[in-house]
Amino acid sequence: MMVEDDDEGIIYPYDSSQHGHDQPPQQQEQQPQQPNLIMNNPNVLAPPHSMDASPPNDGMVCAAMSILLCPPHEGIAREYHELPPTQQSEVWSDLTGSQAASLLQQEESPETIQQAFRDLMEQIEKIPDSQKTAWTLAMNTYPAYVLDPNFLLRFLRAERFDPLLTAQRLVLHFNIKQELFGNEKLGREITVQDIQQDEDDWDCMQRGFMQVLSKRDGSGRQVAFFYKAITGCYRKRENALRMGWYIYHKLALNPENQKLGIVNLVYNNGGFPEGGMDYEKSRRFSKLFKCMPLRVE
Repeated sequence: MMVEDDDEGIIYPYDSSQHGHDQPPQQQEQQPQQPNLIMNNPNVLAPPHSMDASPPNDGMVCAAMSILLCPPHEGIAREYHELPPTQQSEVWSDLTGSQAASLLQQEESPETIQQAFRDLMEQIEKIPDSQKTAWTLAMNTYPAYVLDPNFLLRFLRAERFDPLLTAQRLVLHFNIKQELFGNEKLGREITVQDIQQDEDDWDCMQRGFMQVLSKRDGSGRQVAFFYKAITGCYRKRENALRMGWYIYHKLALNPENQKLGIVNLVYNNGGFPEGGMDYEKSRRFSKLFKCMPLRVE
């Protein structure tokens, strides 16, 4: 069963009862936990003092520390503190959502947006033709779609109006879209009907291994939930990737999501897959995160 949110048009795949094989497996016997060396020294992951935004509440700090501590290992804290102060601030901000209010209130005047469009086009021109063949094809065939201001604004917001990063994301977007959906769909949005046309794509979505949680996190960001890293719910990798594309696309239509970004939450309990992890699928999903008009934390 598919449930659609009337306010945001987001499809929530969730009814594992119709697929008996989709029921989460019983948890295996828990292994003894290793000593958490970092939690014994909570100051090791203290937020950087150079942040301009107000510090998050204690609950947010604890949540951020839990993410940095998974898996619990001193190396994570070491790598975090080896980052330059500006990058530490960015990581901490992404984890806690401490800049959410300022992002929502950021001024986007018509003049600023128009200048951003011009800067974006200049950066795209600098990208070698060999790296933007799909974008060029879409531009020549469907210019009204490619140059739609609302479409481009999503990408600018995803990269916080950095023209170079936006150009790279936009070019990658069309490269990946071409790989997953072919040339004929480069000039339009992907719909649920497109997913339904492929039996395996639709079956993958119906299994509910990727869902959008009904509540946002403490900073107002929407949460995409992955069950067992989307392992064992598809016949071909492309089934899961097309499902992910569609769900992220629906999330990217919401202006708040465009400005705040979203959070990925992965639940991996239940044992290691018998056939092993599909690392190629994970690699391609990481590229999917980078190509959608949506900042994924």
